[in-house]
Amino acid sequence: MQLCMFLVIAMGKILCYDNCMMKNILKNKKFWKIICILAIIAYTAKNLFIGADTDEGYGIMAGYRLAMGDRLLLEMWEPHQTSAIFTAVFIRLFVKLTGGVNYLNLFLRLVFFPIQAGVSVFLYKTIRRTVPQMDENVAALMGLLYYVTTPKSIFIPEYSNLHNWFFALMVLCLLRFFGAKDSEGRQTAGELRWLVLAGIFMTCDVLAYPSMVLVFLCCLVFLLVRRSERKWKELCAYVLPCVASAAVMFTYLLSYMTPQKMLEMAGEILGEGSHQTTVGEKLLGWGSSLGEMAMILLCALLVSLGIRWFIEKVWKKKLPGLLQLPGMLFFVIVFLIQIWFWLFSSFNAIYPQLLLMAVSLTGCYTYLRRDKTERLFYELILLAFVNYFSVLLLSNWGPMLLVTYLIMGAVAGLVCLGDYWQKENTAGKKAIQILCLILVLGNAFSYTWLILGSQEYHAYVIQNVRGINREGLRAGILTDYMTAYRYNNNLAVWPEAVPDGSTVLYVGPSQFYCMLGEHKQASPDTICSMIYDERLLDYWKINPDRYPDVVVFESCYGDIAQEGENSFIWNWLMEDFQPAERKDYPYITVFTR
Repeated sequence: MQLCMFLVIAMGKILCYDNCMMKNILKNKKFWKIICILAIIAYTAKNLFIGADTDEGYGIMAGYRLAMGDRLLLEMWEPHQTSAIFTAVFIRLFVKLTGGVNYLNLFLRLVFFPIQAGVSVFLYKTIRRTVPQMDENVAALMGLLYYVTTPKSIFIPEYSNLHNWFFALMVLCLLRFFGAKDSEGRQTAGELRWLVLAGIFMTCDVLAYPSMVLVFLCCLVFLLVRRSERKWKELCAYVLPCVASAAVMFTYLLSYMTPQKMLEMAGEILGEGSHQTTVGEKLLGWGSSLGEMAMILLCALLVSLGIRWFIEKVWKKKLPGLLQLPGMLFFVIVFLIQIWFWLFSSFNAIYPQLLLMAVSLTGCYTYLRRDKTERLFYELILLAFVNYFSVLLLSNWGPMLLVTYLIMGAVAGLVCLGDYWQKENTAGKKAIQILCLILVLGNAFSYTWLILGSQEYHAYVIQNVRGINREGLRAGILTDYMTAYRYNNNLAVWPEAVPDGSTVLYVGPSQFYCMLGEHKQASPDTICSMIYDERLLDYWKINPDRYPDVVVFESCYGDIAQEGENSFIWNWLMEDFQPAERKDYPYITVFTR
């Protein structure tokens, strides 16, 4: 009911707004450039300094373990551990330069934004090169859209962002090769170096997110079935970098374990509890989430068709200006629904990104039913959906929360739509500008409006930023009062509670606290959703030097969530570990032998 009232009021304002005033506002390019610049500044500043999340801590902790000498597969059982190769490079550099982890989280965010900006600029230049008829402002807005869209509200080089970069760079290199044009806009043969680069980025993408091997196979099939006089050269240019990189990786792993041990470790990693669901459970979850998303988009489509029919057939009038273009009213309604979710729903932070899904699907429809011009970008949308499905395979999140991974599909959809609209209507150029502007400003708002990691799930930045992390890993980052208080309290008691040199098992989602001292990690993996089960015993059997001498439970003034007879970890603690001493602190409880 609240959503319906919101839509009625918003659509009434849009349809009744003074058309001349609206045209004058839209024509003021300087005004909108200033708005975009301010939005980008706000987005960057907020996400650089505000908010802290346990998922971010997991990304840092995995890289830290590798940087400090833990070995892949054998001592690290994190499901996303190969992505830590890239994160570890920056962490190792920081630790060498500073001698510790003070401000490390902030440093990794400072690394993130220039890389995100660099990929955005490359996207802009690639669109300008491969779609020369595209308006420069539209191409710039597409670059900005990529800049303000990340898979999660996390702004460090961890697995989701690394995948986002490598997939985008791989796709853009393919566009540079297959969409090469001369100065007059005529198709020309692409340079093989772009395929070599695409192969390198594809390898990096598989390391960041192993299920991206499906994307690699799709690209391989495309190259095989494509008619080309240089087919085998193209195949070699794309595949050889992947094969060479894989050979280097396997050689490294085989330097300290046998192939049998490697397969055994892979089985242990795939058995990680928080990502373990049956095929039936996964399909049921997907069906429920996709059905919910399809229902929302279908309702938006029916409402847009109903409004158009009522105004044109009953009122005998025309829709205002740009809303006459095919699909534009549908996008406006989807955007309004998305705003309602951001403002009033229980979704955290940026979700759901319904407009990215709507633009991607509409781009496919435009190519299939309206305009066959942009075949290359239609194929890119399909590849983006393969990427989306590949992420779903390894994620414990549902389809509605993972729509952000369709960002490159949305960019390709905008290209298809823009080309079609400009042919259909003289206002098409302006319409695609407005749609891109809606996406950019909308996403900049959604990533800026809420604070991630707050004690309250749907917390507004203005009302909730009341604390700062003073020292250590998260030093300099602003959060809500209780998150900062808890972190600073743990920071103060940690040196006394957990002596340096200990082998520590941390039980709880915030395993990054182990970085507050110099410790050996007793946990097989540091994912924030870790299930404490028999895998712990398997890990210690393979790595006996990792058996803990200190066990730390997340708690609240001595109240431990895992305490009880039905808890595996509690039973192990009492029966096998047999602690000699228990110390209760405000937010951790420490057991020692």
